Amino acid sequence: MPFYSGHWYLPVNPQKCAAINQTVSCPVGYYSHARNLLPEQRLTPNLDITGSAIVKTFIASTCTALILSACLIIDKIKYHFYHKRRSANSKAESRFWIKAVHTIESLLQAISDQQIVAGVALVLAINAQACTISAYHYNLVCSMLLLSGITHLNTLINIPDFVYKGKLVAANRLLAIAFQLVLSGIILSSRNTKSFPSKPSALGVLPAACFENMNALDSLGLQDFVDLAANVTGAATNTTQNATQIWDNIQAATSARSGLGEYITLIIFAIFALLFLVLEFLEAMFFPDTYLHWLSVALSITSEIASAVISFLTISRYFSLRDGMEVEAWFDNAGQDKWTYSQIVPMLLLASGSITLIKAVTESLAGHKARRYMDAAQNAADKASAAKNQVDRGQAQYAKMEDQYKMTQQDYEMANTSYGNGAYNN
Repeated sequence: MPFYSGHWYLPVNPQKCAAINQTVSCPVGYYSHARNLLPEQRLTPNLDITGSAIVKTFIASTCTALILSACLIIDKIKYHFYHKRRSANSKAESRFWIKAVHTIESLLQAISDQQIVAGVALVLAINAQACTISAYHYNLVCSMLLLSGITHLNTLINIPDFVYKGKLVAANRLLAIAFQLVLSGIILSSRNTKSFPSKPSALGVLPAACFENMNALDSLGLQDFVDLAANVTGAATNTTQNATQIWDNIQAATSARSGLGEYITLIIFAIFALLFLVLEFLEAMFFPDTYLHWLSVALSITSEIASAVISFLTISRYFSLRDGMEVEAWFDNAGQDKWTYSQIVPMLLLASGSITLIKAVTESLAGHKARRYMDAAQNAADKASAAKNQVDRGQAQYAKMEDQYKMTQQDYEMANTSYGNGAYNN
């Protein structure tokens, strides 16, 4: 069943754009062989969506999230190692360490929240420009959405007790992230065509509507996977195609440059995040003292490595595409460095993370409901209880010794009385 959502337009083609009173020209043949375009034919910067400040904000957020996630993985290994030993001394953690972990968690969560706002705004903006955005700028948007998705999913995977700390707030965040990922999937799937110019060329100047996959709305873009399987199965039964040709078809559909390849990446990360949340729930509620937490650590490490690799490839592809497209032959660089409202807001949004950082550093640990902080409080309570028990035992021993002293004194008095009576009789 196709997915309909009011004024959601993507994917579009010239016919669909004409139906909403927007004209799209697609001289593919001319631009396929063009080497130098006339000044009026050249592409101009799209500062509202792919301004350099906006893209750099997405890149900075993703890189910062990866560094913070690595710190949390190290802490998670340390915490579970101590947790496994189950001794009072090993579980006792310094206030500075716990507060540092809390600061990192708060900052990572703030970055994810900022990416929700920026990501959803980007999705809605590209939908508003569905018939006018160029194929080149569409490619840049796909890179930013992939980076944003990686930031969200690393937050889910690497923040301990994400759901346990605040179920209502966590549900709110999960719904917002799911909303962004679904719409991002449709946008990425819309690029899943052999004709879409994913490499630097004059074709990138043309509107993305000239090349989009019109099946991207079917089953939220998942229909492409069914079509891919059908094509591969059909090719496998075709005796005129050898294994090399079949493999080439699979690579073309799932390559890092295709929309389907990026969509597959998002789905795999989403499955990782869902599996992690289930493991965290099972560990918290049913298996607190088992080796299940080591599976959680393994998933976190795997996610971190995969995220770093994919982020590196995505960022490298972004700069490669930008260097190849923004040349004088078919790109007008005038106004490229101009700052607009849409570029200033993301920068200020990223800078607002400093507020979260200061708040987390100065905030008291009292009132946190995560297991980590509950363990610290419970450890202090256990120590206080042990001290009280020791005092009680000391008081009981003193009372017992006092009773023994009284009994000894009575025995002495009785013996002394008996001795006196015997001496008197004699």
